[in-house]
Amino acid sequence: MGSLVSKWCVIIARAFFPIGCLFWLPSPLICLGQQSTVTSPVRVASLAFFLDSTDTVEQQTISLGTTFTRRQSPTGEELDIPALSLSYGLLRQVQLDFSIPYFRAEYGPDFQLDGIGDSYLSAKFRVLDADTKPLGLAFEPTLEILGKGSLSAGDLGPQKYNWVFPVILQKNFSHLNLYSETGYITRGAIFTGIGGDGAVLKRLGFSWNILYSRATQYTELSQLYNLQRSRVDGNIGFYYVFSPRFSIFGSAGRTLGTMDAISTQYIANLGMIVNFKLTRTHDQRRDK
Repeated sequence: MGSLVSKWCVIIARAFFPIGCLFWLPSPLICLGQQSTVTSPVRVASLAFFLDSTDTVEQQTISLGTTFTRRQSPTGEELDIPALSLSYGLLRQVQLDFSIPYFRAEYGPDFQLDGIGDSYLSAKFRVLDADTKPLGLAFEPTLEILGKGSLSAGDLGPQKYNWVFPVILQKNFSHLNLYSETGYITRGAIFTGIGGDGAVLKRLGFSWNILYSRATQYTELSQLYNLQRSRVDGNIGFYYVFSPRFSIFGSAGRTLGTMDAISTQYIANLGMIVNFKLTRTHDQRRDK
């Protein structure tokens, strides 16, 4: 049950941006309306929120998720309606993930934007299993594909394709799992996060996580809007497992500490996960 609890907690954490999961961090992200000092509002991509466990989806199993997200910042609001995620257990210790959102943003009376948001394609390689080893270890290289909203800033914004290189650690206890993730994103940031989850009742569980991030380069756009170079975001959530095939989750969070134009005043997520077993594994057929 421990690995299942951790799995759903990870989904909640990643729901801050599809697949899991993104926070709005101190890279050049800005969506401004009439109060902007530039001639027209722009939106540039945030840095990704990455906090995952070392667990992988069971081999030859598809995990399909959908998340509805509402985020409020000092300059406007954004909805992901919905964000879709897909995970596939390729091998016993290898998992493939893909996420894509459809978003609507409104920043001031004169700036509205909708369309396909930032997508993520990743492969998780579990090196050490947290259920059988003192410490779990995994790597999850990720390709970020920015959508039209994040690219609307033109030359001031980031490149369309970016890479993320995280390292994941996990420690399991009898009623509690702890995990941490540290990495670098080629758009220009380092990040580190810690989180945990535990069961409240047989099927109901809770989660929490905190992320610290720091931009490795202070861009022209960041200077223009006086964005903070580092920040901390927090999140709490719940999940309910109806069966191994179906679960629901929710979470809420905000930026902790000093706010700037791109800080998260609040963010709320609600979603569900459905699992499909494609075929029986070799071990299952042999046992029969």
